[in-house]
Amino acid sequence: MFTKLKSNFRLSSLIARILFVLTFIFCTWQDMLFATNLTLQMAEMPLDMALPVMFLTAILLAVLLLLIIPFAINFLLNFMRLYNIPRAEYVLIALLFCDVGFFCCGLLNLVNLFTPIL
Repeated sequence: MFTKLKSNFRLSSLIARILFVLTFIFCTWQDMLFATNLTLQMAEMPLDMALPVMFLTAILLAVLLLLIIPFAINFLLNFMRLYNIPRAEYVLIALLFCDVGFFCCGLLNLVNLFTPIL
C-alpha cells in the first residue's frame, strides 16, 4: 500500500487532506460543541441541532485551513528565496505534520476529558 502512495501523489494528497479534516474535527470538537451550545442557547434554538452545526462548522474551518496552508507555504518559500523546489511536496509534508499535531491534540483532549484535575 505504501508503494502505491509513493507512486501516486494525487492519492497521497487526497488522503492527507481527508485526514486533515478528520483530525481537525477530532482536535476541536470540545471547543466547537461548547461554542455551538452557547450560540444556540443565546438564539433560543433547540439544542438538538448542536451536533450537526458543530460538525458543519468544524468542516468549514478545516476547509478554510486547507485553502490557507498552500498560500502560507508558498509565501514562506518565496520569502526564503527558494524557487526551484517542488512546492506541492512541501504542502503535503505540512499537511501531514498538521495531521499528526491535530491527532495528538485530540488525544490530549480525550485524556483531559476522562481524567480531570480535581
